[in-house]
Amino acid sequence: MTTSVSPAGERLLSGRTWLRIDLGRFEANAAWWIRRLSAVGSNLCAVVKSNAYGLGAVPLSQRMAKLGVPMFAVYTPGESRELIDAGITQPILIFTPMRDLQVSDALAAHVRSGQVQFALHDAVQLDQLNAVGKRLNCRVTAHLYHDTGMSRGGFDDAALAEVVARLAQTPNVRVGALYTHFACADCDADVTASQFARFDAAWARHNDTLGPNVIRHAANTYAATRDSRYVADMARVGLGLWGYGTELLPNDDRPLPIARWMTRIAQIQRLPKGAGVGYEHTRHLKRDSTLGIAPVGYSSGYPITLSNNAVVGVAPPPPPPGNADPQSTDPDKPAGYAPVIGKVNMEQLILDLTDLPWARIGCHVELISDDPHSPCAMETLAKQAQSSCYEMLCRIHPSVTRHYVAG
Repeated sequence: MTTSVSPAGERLLSGRTWLRIDLGRFEANAAWWIRRLSAVGSNLCAVVKSNAYGLGAVPLSQRMAKLGVPMFAVYTPGESRELIDAGITQPILIFTPMRDLQVSDALAAHVRSGQVQFALHDAVQLDQLNAVGKRLNCRVTAHLYHDTGMSRGGFDDAALAEVVARLAQTPNVRVGALYTHFACADCDADVTASQFARFDAAWARHNDTLGPNVIRHAANTYAATRDSRYVADMARVGLGLWGYGTELLPNDDRPLPIARWMTRIAQIQRLPKGAGVGYEHTRHLKRDSTLGIAPVGYSSGYPITLSNNAVVGVAPPPPPPGNADPQSTDPDKPAGYAPVIGKVNMEQLILDLTDLPWARIGCHVELISDDPHSPCAMETLAKQAQSSCYEMLCRIHPSVTRHYVAG
């Protein structure tokens, strides 16, 4: 994955397509979450799996570490190794069911120290982690996963009781937390409340056995904004750090989107009324039209389901060298919007520029806006694509340059 860094307000002058990541906004978002959780006696666990949803786990985690974020979560051992190699010293929770580790493994020392911790999904894994701890001459830190309705691994109520009773027989495993995961925090308050009640009841039954240093965590971004009870001792926030999944919060007090996907107009042509557009001619022009080509398509991660179903922002032509407006803080701010027409291609989008007569080859195009009120905001496009912000972010291909803009 290619990355670059520039000061705020500087226009990127090269490249076919790039994802602009606003570090100033990001740090403000992280600080917002730290304050919000601290106010109710909870802590932040920053979820940076899948390369921080494609935004760059290392640069973003390094900034969060400086802000005092106390814990990170990833999915694979390799992701934890990447953070450690980048200088992260905070504890790192690995969600995938880890079942073996050799003394020679690069993570062994970090397991011994307790920095690398593991989600515990079943009784067999408990025995396997105990064997790892015996081999490494340490106590492996595990987070017991209580399945309260996600149906994606973990212990149901009966299995949880059995594994808690067996902990005395596995002296090389130390329980660091009991946790669960909400299935419908974004869409169903009743299901979420039911899951939390089940989790809370399990905690009441087992907390004396687990001991005073064991914490609880349950909330993801949506749950953490739905009800302060759900944040427990720690909330696992990923999407909300990037400024998404905050629809339940007041408009004047919420994190802002940090990602803005850009490209350029590569070609412009005039076509007559009635011309068919793109593969399968899914659109025929209703008037003489000006069409533009943007060199991005589904191979870069732009959803084919947005064919004939989205708009992009088009910035005004760049000024001649030396004539930039000194008052402009955002030279890429759209001056108009163009519909995406025809089928999304592998490497191209067709844009209807007819109502933007000033558009020129080279004009910057905003595919996904960092303005939550824009018609091409992430949440808006995700709904139109029958997708989610999670998927929209993760599908942006690594070949798209990540361009970090300092705040």
